[in-house]
Amino acid sequence: MTEWTSLDCNLIAGLSPECVEMEPFPHLVIKNPLPGELARQLTEEYPPDEIMARASPESPLGSNKRLDIYAHDVSVSEEVSPLWKTFIAEQSSHRFLEHVVRLFQPAIENTYPDLIERFGPSLERVRSGVRFRDTYDDKEILLDAGISINTPVAAIPTSVRMLHVDLPTKLFTGLYYLRPEADTDTRGGELQLCRYKNPDRKAFWRYDVEPSYGEVVKTIPYQNNLVVVFLNSINALHAVTPRGVTPFTRKFVNLVVEMEQGLFDSAPYQVAHYPYRLRYYARQLFSWLRV
Repeated sequence: MTEWTSLDCNLIAGLSPECVEMEPFPHLVIKNPLPGELARQLTEEYPPDEIMARASPESPLGSNKRLDIYAHDVSVSEEVSPLWKTFIAEQSSHRFLEHVVRLFQPAIENTYPDLIERFGPSLERVRSGVRFRDTYDDKEILLDAGISINTPVAAIPTSVRMLHVDLPTKLFTGLYYLRPEADTDTRGGELQLCRYKNPDRKAFWRYDVEPSYGEVVKTIPYQNNLVVVFLNSINALHAVTPRGVTPFTRKFVNLVVEMEQGLFDSAPYQVAHYPYRLRYYARQLFSWLRV
């Protein structure tokens, strides 16, 4: 079996800034970022569902639920393979941060010019660490990479997450999909990149966005060996399409680049809890119509 190095495992090291697309917000989508043999080995060694459940005791079990093992726990786990430990360590390293900043530097300058003033044009003065291992006492940015699943869908098709923006502390978000070869029939689970129908009209409940306020610009399939990375902002609307009933888990790596202070404020756009949540659950109930 091939011995893979840390640099072999870096999802974005070989990319150029031209890979970044600006609409509906700065992002990149790359098919086959890793050699096929490496992706196959990662897929084969993906931690089984029972290991994911044991490692995420605080997460609710049930249909289409999210379970994660993040970088700090991966590094000390006896149930995660050496290759996976190398892979997760690389995606949560300072080298990964350097590459993502290099790719998105013009977008960062446009969206968050204060970060450039504070840390330099390529954020070269940033001190980074690993989330849940290091702290903001002596770091400005914490990275993480989680081995993640959405559990099988048992009865009614649902979306694991409808239209939303990520927490304002996140500078970048990424997803690396590793759909198993045997999972050929599951419908849904695609990532949708969206924009506001009217940029001056926003409505949030926490960080969920009123679906009628957004429109889909791009739908990214759930497939093996595909990576998505985007610059987070109040305009980085995205959602996951409903998944049909399936015995398969949805397998992906969750990439996080996070700061202590929030980068944007959704407070001026918050709406009342009950009308919003009632509409949210009604949309979930009838999401099977779209699957």
